[in-house]
Amino acid sequence: MERLRWSRRRHLGGTGGAGIFRWKDGLFTHFSNDQGLADEHVNAILEDSQFNIWAGTMGGLFRLDGDHFQAISDPKTLSLPVFALLEDHAGSLWAGTRNGLVQINGAITHVFGQAEGIPFGGINAIEEDANGTIWLSIPPSGHSPGPTGPHGLFMKSGDRFTRIAVGQWAGELNIRSLKADEGGKLWIGTIGTGFYRLHDGKFTEFSIDDGVKQNRIQAIVADKTRNLWFCSESGVFGCPIEQLVKHIRGQDAWLSLWQIQPFDGLPSRLTTGNGQPTAVRASDGKIWLANANAIAGFDPETITKTVHLRPPIIEEVVLNGVTQTLAGDRHVRVLADIRRVEIYYTSPNTTTPDLPVFWTRLKGFDPYWVRGDMPHVASYNLHSGNYEFSVAVTGPDGSRLETAAPLEIEVVPQFWERKSTRVLAILLFAAAVALTVGGWERHRSQQRLRQLEFQRAMDLVRQRIARDIHDDLGSGLTEITLLGDNMARNGHDQQTMQKTIRRISDRARSLTHQMDEVVWAINSQTDTLESLATYLNDFAQERLALAGIHCRLETAAELPNLCLTADIRHNLYRAAKEALNNAIKYSGATEVAVTIESRGTALVFIIRDNGCGFDPQQPLKRGNGLKYMQQRLEEIGGRCEMTSQPGGGTSVCFFVSFATHRIGSLANGYSTPT
Repeated sequence: MERLRWSRRRHLGGTGGAGIFRWKDGLFTHFSNDQGLADEHVNAILEDSQFNIWAGTMGGLFRLDGDHFQAISDPKTLSLPVFALLEDHAGSLWAGTRNGLVQINGAITHVFGQAEGIPFGGINAIEEDANGTIWLSIPPSGHSPGPTGPHGLFMKSGDRFTRIAVGQWAGELNIRSLKADEGGKLWIGTIGTGFYRLHDGKFTEFSIDDGVKQNRIQAIVADKTRNLWFCSESGVFGCPIEQLVKHIRGQDAWLSLWQIQPFDGLPSRLTTGNGQPTAVRASDGKIWLANANAIAGFDPETITKTVHLRPPIIEEVVLNGVTQTLAGDRHVRVLADIRRVEIYYTSPNTTTPDLPVFWTRLKGFDPYWVRGDMPHVASYNLHSGNYEFSVAVTGPDGSRLETAAPLEIEVVPQFWERKSTRVLAILLFAAAVALTVGGWERHRSQQRLRQLEFQRAMDLVRQRIARDIHDDLGSGLTEITLLGDNMARNGHDQQTMQKTIRRISDRARSLTHQMDEVVWAINSQTDTLESLATYLNDFAQERLALAGIHCRLETAAELPNLCLTADIRHNLYRAAKEALNNAIKYSGATEVAVTIESRGTALVFIIRDNGCGFDPQQPLKRGNGLKYMQQRLEEIGGRCEMTSQPGGGTSVCFFVSFATHRIGSLANGYSTPT
């Protein structure tokens, strides 16, 4: 047999390609082409209140007349495939075809098509609610023949059908079955999204998230005691309508359901059908359904009889795999090194293995009751603290029993979880934070102090440069002014005027060179030892060449990569310049050697000539040159040493230590003192 369809009062079943079978007195009668069925693919069978047998097939609508089926071809719409049949309360027959809905009331027929709001497509379910309203569903073309178009749930209003709640609920394109209850609610089974309740224009969804066994619902049937039974691809399950109405997703526990499985005698878990009806309630109250290659039936009363729930009991507690003996006070003390707690529970009952439904809750851990599963064990990984474990059982009729007394669980904290340890840790953390903040503040204070020291040092540099500009440039400009005034007074003397012009020109060039020295000294891009050596060597070669003295440079090929501040460069250069000027003026030398080198942690400048020399023990009559150089070196933390002897030349040495905070290594990222 293929898929089966069922009539209400007689044992008739239609197949998906083998015609119709009638079961009577243990014997089957087969109806096929020879008995008038032009098409043996049967979608729906219905016996009306006048005991007429109607068969909806892929070849149209047929009615049983004696032992043969007669085709109903008027109107022509009934010659199309018929997927759904319904007799309403007034006795009219409704047939859902591939292209429209036909109402048959005796000899009067009425076709509802596109002009009445029904799109082209196979109608797979028809239902009448308690108010007499006709409902029908048209699935997408993938579910039944017909092109794509507006599909979903349609309601009859007057002489037209209207599609309702378009795009407002998830199952509108997956409708498989319709069932109206006595309370005016419409229940809608879908393929893939569970089932829905439509009441007062509101759709309520029931799916696996609510405890439903399967989201693919083939048919919905009501029994005599206000219970609904759902035929699915995972067997048959039932639930009281009252429980479904009261259920609120996310707030209530899962639904408690009766379930019929193969171990209950069901030939197959898979219920089948392509039209409606595919499951019916017979006059004796039994429910019959198409079940794969068989017809299956059951008596709901034997399944829904009062379930005698027994109070749940806690059988044993296992800690880290070791079973514990429960004391009379039902208190379990878990040591600090144990974290895995397993609690086994059960409830004596005589119902099917799916009933009752267990619920567990561990106060202090679970905010809500949690549905238990097979096997009946609750497992936890617990932190230190006190907990209470309870078990409850519920039946489909809403009955509920809990354990008489909860199981108390005390988890002893680890050493580091104890309150005293945590308080100590907080105090230590606070002390560490205080020390860190204090150290940070000290660092900031030291940084501000270094910045102030640097600012003071920069101010001193500016003062020195300003003093040099005032002394050198001021005196030079004053001299030029006096020479100009003298030339104006003695302009008649040609020889005196030319001499004065030469002196003004020489002095102006000297001032220009001095200005260049000042600009070089304050330029941050020249804060290197290499720049100082280059600038000093250029000056020595130029000045000694003018004096007719040979200049020998003994600077190392690679000087230390040092950064010198402006005051160091300025004072070293001015001191070296003074030493060179002294050699030119007083030594009578023919050669002057300039040496720049590093000795350990000191930077050394040496200016040595081969001149007449002098006796260091005798007072000098050459002005304040030596004192001037010593003062320059002391200002930058260095020292000046001079050695000489009559006829043996003179040597002037400048020493500056690397340790001074004004000399840094460029290799270490030094740029300016901080």
